[in-house]
Amino acid sequence: DVVKIDDIVRVKVIKIDGDRISLSIKRAIPPSRIGSIVRGTVLRVVDYGCFVELDETGESGLVHISDLASYRVDKVRDVIDINQRVFCKVLDPSERGLKLSMRAVDQATGIDLSTADQKKIQG
Repeated sequence: DVVKIDDIVRVKVIKIDGDRISLSIKRAIPPSRIGSIVRGTVLRVVDYGCFVELDETGESGLVHISDLASYRVDKVRDVIDINQRVFCKVLDPSERGLKLSMRAVDQATGIDLSTADQKKIQG
């Protein structure tokens, strides 16, 4: 579950129809945050990835197993531990939370590897 009872979340009202209100978590995330590098703590490890709580906002997001490392990961627990501190790149907000990537960021320095690669190619 991405949200629980009593969680405080940022949403955007997308439609009001009489007594019904439609809300979107995805649309509440400013477009400027997409692509940003954030720091967080691994909350939970599952077979398909891990959930990371971001320091800055307290939001949580999923790092899919394919976004954990630049190499093929067979078992998530071989790469990541609960309470591990990680750098992530915000890929995309979704209705269920943030989609994050650890593969796109140097875990020692927090440098965006996709930007670093582009600079090497261009320069």
